[in-house]
Amino acid sequence: MKKTLLLFIGLSFLISCTNDDSPSEVDSDQNPVDFFPQNYIGTSGQLKKMKWTMGDGTPNSNWYFSYNGNKLDKKTSYNPINTIVYYDFQYQYTNDLISEVYISNVLSEELNYDNQNRLIERVGIDYKDEYEYLTNGIRWIRSTLDSNNNYVLNGDNLLIVDSNNQILEIKNYSNNTSVGIYEYDDKIAPMRNILGLNKLLSNFNQDDSIFNNITKQIDPLSGSNLLTINYEYLNQKPIKATYSNSSGIYLTIDLEYY
Repeated sequence: MKKTLLLFIGLSFLISCTNDDSPSEVDSDQNPVDFFPQNYIGTSGQLKKMKWTMGDGTPNSNWYFSYNGNKLDKKTSYNPINTIVYYDFQYQYTNDLISEVYISNVLSEELNYDNQNRLIERVGIDYKDEYEYLTNGIRWIRSTLDSNNNYVLNGDNLLIVDSNNQILEIKNYSNNTSVGIYEYDDKIAPMRNILGLNKLLSNFNQDDSIFNNITKQIDPLSGSNLLTINYEYLNQKPIKATYSNSSGIYLTIDLEYY
């Protein structure tokens, strides 16, 4: 399914929304505001802030993170000029597993697990993902709601993961054709020790990376890199990520830690 090549959908969606659909457009002629939300807490080494800047130097958004011990409590994205909120995520846990995700206090996603604490279902507002654990990978079936509010099959794929549950490859389930290959560095991902994230089978951005940092998204049908990420590190953790595609650099993310 070609759509799986857009597994950086969180990244592309947020860039699109914060530039096109936000309450107030970011004005590149203004100076970004450096602030930190009240009641946001974390412990030493946890990801505190991400500053997104487009390839042309235009400020895109500032993300801030708060924790309850080793559990992600909330994260908020702000317009970096006037501090208007773009997105406000809250996380609810059942034991050490993320069971509900809210956006601005409205339930956005429910997650269900089997008796081995493996993700088997995630239900969003207009979609449902189901996971089946096979000997050769994890079958991932996505259904979306149609205009009659019925679920319609939207994709059927096989996820190949490593021992850390990081996705290495995505294949079309019906014909075993590879549609996406992913490579990682050997350094420490910003969210490595945050509980629950390593179960979600979504480890493509800095704020959901679970062990190492993704460096390439490859289209095996063309043999080309759809996306390349280069990092600057401090103490084995990324402090800057530079995203490039065939047109050049289109995004940089600066990272700060508690």
